[in-house]
Amino acid sequence: LSQVILFFSAAEPSMLCTSAVDRIWNSDQLQIWPTRVFILSVMSAFLCLSLWQVWLLPLRTFPRQNHSQPFPPSAGGAGLPNSVYDLHRETMQTLRRHQFPPSCHAPGQRFLVADDYTRAGFGSAMWFWRGCLVLALNENRVMVASEKRTRAAFMEHWSSCTKCDAERAAESSQDPLVIKRCEWGTPAWTGQTLPEVFKHLGHFWWFVHGFAFLAQPRATFVKDLGEVASLHVRRGDKVREAAIIPVRFYLADLEAALPNFTTRTVLLVSDEPENVKAEAEQSFVSNRNVTFDINITKAPEGRSRYWSETDDHDIAHDLGLLQVGEPIALSLTTNFGQVGMSLKIAADLRSRRPGTVVLTNPTIFSSNYRLVRNASTPLGVELTFGNPECHNDDYASMRASEEGPCCNKPLTFAWG
Repeated sequence: LSQVILFFSAAEPSMLCTSAVDRIWNSDQLQIWPTRVFILSVMSAFLCLSLWQVWLLPLRTFPRQNHSQPFPPSAGGAGLPNSVYDLHRETMQTLRRHQFPPSCHAPGQRFLVADDYTRAGFGSAMWFWRGCLVLALNENRVMVASEKRTRAAFMEHWSSCTKCDAERAAESSQDPLVIKRCEWGTPAWTGQTLPEVFKHLGHFWWFVHGFAFLAQPRATFVKDLGEVASLHVRRGDKVREAAIIPVRFYLADLEAALPNFTTRTVLLVSDEPENVKAEAEQSFVSNRNVTFDINITKAPEGRSRYWSETDDHDIAHDLGLLQVGEPIALSLTTNFGQVGMSLKIAADLRSRRPGTVVLTNPTIFSSNYRLVRNASTPLGVELTFGNPECHNDDYASMRASEEGPCCNKPLTFAWG
């Protein structure tokens, strides 16, 4: 009946028996206005139902993710997609299907409420939230943010569900297990625990995509700047966790990734940009006719509706600078640099373009976690754990060492 009403409502007047319709509509029984209102209301309801069935409902019906199964086999063989670009797309789609369910109020829906993180900076907060996402995936829970995300208002929402949805679900079901909290000290936050659905892809693949999903910006904060490289140099209080790396080593490694006889603008991102730029201009001497133009690009003045915290403005801008560079040079000892690198990798894979990462120091948290070459992984590198502690050793000595527990050679990897 609803389809018939939809047809007649859209039909031309000439297609209808207008004289019969006029006689009925103008009859004495229908002159009473409540009767007409009732008839029009019923027809409107059927019309809305028809629109929902024909056009809107198909947009909302997509299957829930089955987390017990890996990605389906494809023409590429070995159960993996045809290319690293396809694998990236499927990884992000899997995360989005999990975090954006068809309904936040479906029976049996469970939630993980991730606390706000104020113990340290933005990079450390991202480590904590990524660990919470691991738990949510492995326990088939939708991860939702607590009251707010400090220093993260510029990021995309993690889910279509909210903390209020989780609380309503727990109240209606009377099941205390509907909600679980992710608090500081959760074991998964250290990075060694993987989501089961991505376990076959290795630690570094999840390392990158966990960050890329959670830190995805709501808007493009840096316009296309052409052929530029990006350099992240962390100073400040980082000396308490890792050895200070002289800027000349970053530039030497960046130079090795570029062709001869080239001039490249380098977008410098640092917590001490003026000092780092002065050090770079005084200490670097090229032997391959590579010229660097060290550029400090500050965030534009003004506020945005995406920013609510005082430092959101600078965080979003600096992450944008790291994302557009080709290549990007950094040290894995800094959490902020890890997030920027992950966004750069994800942006290149999403756009199906090649990219290069230059790691002057390929270790995380001193040398406990180290990135090494591994041809069996999608990006050709993989994280290793349990390496000897080399806390705060002199970087130049570590780099010069040919072997031993504190040998620290730069690592460059590429894709595409």
